[in-house]
Amino acid sequence: MLAMLRASFLSIAVMLLIGCASPHAHAASWSNGPDLPDPIGSGPQALLMGNGRVLAVASDGMGGYFSAELHTGASGLAWTRIPIAPGTEPSPTQTSPALVLLADGRVLMAGGVNTAVAATAQVMVYDPAGRAWDSANSMSTPRANHALVRLADGRVLVIGGDVSTLNGPRTLTAGCEIYDPSLDTWSATGALTVPRANHAAILLPDGHVLVSGGVTGSGVLISTVSGCERFDPASGTWSSVGAMALDRSGHTLTLLPDGGALAVGGYSQPNLGSNPVSTAECERFSALSGTWTVTASMSIDRSYHGAMVLGDGRILVAGGYSSTLSGPLSACEIFDPISSTWTVGPSMSDPRTGPALVRIGDGRAMAIGGSGTVSRQPSTEVFTQVSSGRGKNYFCGVGGGSSSILIGLPLWLIRRRGRFLAASGR
Repeated sequence: MLAMLRASFLSIAVMLLIGCASPHAHAASWSNGPDLPDPIGSGPQALLMGNGRVLAVASDGMGGYFSAELHTGASGLAWTRIPIAPGTEPSPTQTSPALVLLADGRVLMAGGVNTAVAATAQVMVYDPAGRAWDSANSMSTPRANHALVRLADGRVLVIGGDVSTLNGPRTLTAGCEIYDPSLDTWSATGALTVPRANHAAILLPDGHVLVSGGVTGSGVLISTVSGCERFDPASGTWSSVGAMALDRSGHTLTLLPDGGALAVGGYSQPNLGSNPVSTAECERFSALSGTWTVTASMSIDRSYHGAMVLGDGRILVAGGYSSTLSGPLSACEIFDPISSTWTVGPSMSDPRTGPALVRIGDGRAMAIGGSGTVSRQPSTEVFTQVSSGRGKNYFCGVGGGSSSILIGLPLWLIRRRGRFLAASGR
């Protein structure tokens, strides 16, 4: 009987896979979404909450930040501004923080940069039920350009980052902390094998955390790295895994159906005196072997793009910055993890460097903010997959979630420029 059930499930899975692979499911388009309450630049944070609404946090470009909720009103999708610090909103004390969705539905916001352009240890929590922010206990170490990952047990791991003033020589940390939402406490845990910032991080299905790339070094001797590490929550320790073929930062790291991860694009910079060079190359990580394999490249190089898993299991990559074209991109591509191939998708109306790409409540994808023809813009765009056979929105299942915001943006780019459990700081 068990063998028959397994065979039945396998047959269903194959049929679903074939259905999702149908060319009718792959017609897609972008349309204008609702404008944000204020224009924003590169590096907004956004995630889909359990109530089906999207929370976005972004810099206002004037030394402060604001948050807004996306909801469905009588006339369609609309944003509502949510004050972060009543009476002083937008708050001048913290920009470019990191966000992560907690298991109880609240949102944790930690770290970032203060008005002195220095890393901050400030932490706040958003309660969607009351639609309000509240202060939480601070981290023991100020951090910017760090990463946050929600662990399988509901605690939150904060990883590395800058710990000093960012308008001069940089000081990076290998230190990590764990936040317990039930107690509102932070505790030290094992350190990375090397200090790093602007890295990407993701929770693997086995409960381990994978960190890839970023930058390392100290002072003015900062360079991108290819090294990767894996965190074991049971022992609280980090261990090195296989390095990527390329050193990269400004890339995205997205979970694959086989339990591995896909590193997309990014840039290499051997030292601060050299120009960053973005890449189209991509690599797949095997959680079983702990190694990377080079896979198909995109049609164009890009860094600081958005990436997320679509309902059919493919990965949408949108926008970013191309060093070849010396400018922001509106171009989009879609990766098929089954065939390991890229397909050019429809372009957005506006070029966007550093957009947030997030699944919204109805299953579609939304690109939020990003710098393009102007440094700050309020516009959003919505990506819809259309079935040419039925003329309706077409989604295969509800798997995946947003994997945009897994990178940290350097200040030079910030100034110009569901359900994943990880987000990084800027």
